[in-house]
Amino acid sequence: MNKKIIIIYSFLCIFVLATINLAYSKSDEFLLGEKIKNLSKSEKIVAKINGIPVTEKEYESKKLFLETQKQPANFENVIRAIAEQKLLFEETKKRGITVTKEELDNFIQLQKRLSEQVSDEEKANFRDFLAGQGLTVEEYWSNPDVINAYERGIYIGKFKAQLRKELLIPENEKNSPKAYEMVKTKINEIVNKAKIEKLDDQIK
Repeated sequence: MNKKIIIIYSFLCIFVLATINLAYSKSDEFLLGEKIKNLSKSEKIVAKINGIPVTEKEYESKKLFLETQKQPANFENVIRAIAEQKLLFEETKKRGITVTKEELDNFIQLQKRLSEQVSDEEKANFRDFLAGQGLTVEEYWSNPDVINAYERGIYIGKFKAQLRKELLIPENEKNSPKAYEMVKTKINEIVNKAKIEKLDDQIK
């Protein structure tokens, strides 16, 4: 996988929000970590996407992510963001895409190295972010949720690579705005066909 793409997928993960929201002060980073720590842990199913369950925990996590990114966080936008992740992951299963333990381990090691190449201020922000969750840097890298998010990122990255080949996008243009829009159009076609069921009127 192209290094630039690896970095992009890594920094999209909710668990590394501190490294993509550099406008936060240290205290703000800590408070953001606390918000994540205090998110609902409920596995109650609040919606379904093509019959695939969405838990309250998943919904609230994605909602916070969008809010942090200054994006609309109403039900339609939150569930669409979740739908994209879940449906693309389902597509990887249909296509027989796999991720080996070695690939995952190498990916995580790369992220660790990249995390050491940022500025001291960014490192401090990230530590504050984790401290707000009651985590150390070492605990972060062994956190099952973090590992699972990275693994899914690799799966989806491979799926998008297949889409680029099917769309006959040249290798030297795969990171271009035009290529991005072509892939996004195909992804939107998948998401737009999804059947969304809201099962809990309390979620907003």
